[in-house]
Amino acid sequence: MRGIFVDDESVVCLWGALWLRVRGLPQDVDVTLSDRAKRGLSKTGEAISDTWINTKVSWFFVGEDVLDDSNINVDTDAGVVTLKGTVLSEAGRTRALALARRTEGVKDVRDQLTIAPAR
Repeated sequence: MRGIFVDDESVVCLWGALWLRVRGLPQDVDVTLSDRAKRGLSKTGEAISDTWINTKVSWFFVGEDVLDDSNINVDTDAGVVTLKGTVLSEAGRTRALALARRTEGVKDVRDQLTIAPAR
């Protein structure tokens, strides 16, 4: 059986353009996820604030075994996340940075983490 496969963004673009045309709305509205991300919007079109990013990054740290007993402060300014504090290992540092980078709306991550034993 043959089929046509398209990625999710192409589907969003196609359906978005069709919806705009049916509604008679201007065609220059952001319809792809990458368009929305460039404007600081979430996948659903909501504005992504620095506070939202702080909360989301911190939430990703919960339940991560490699980050147990770490003390990480998350600060965000204009989508740039700075991680400060201590982690127990290089693996903890690597994981914290990876989680921050994958968070929607994050433009860059600055590492100010230190490795130190638990207190």
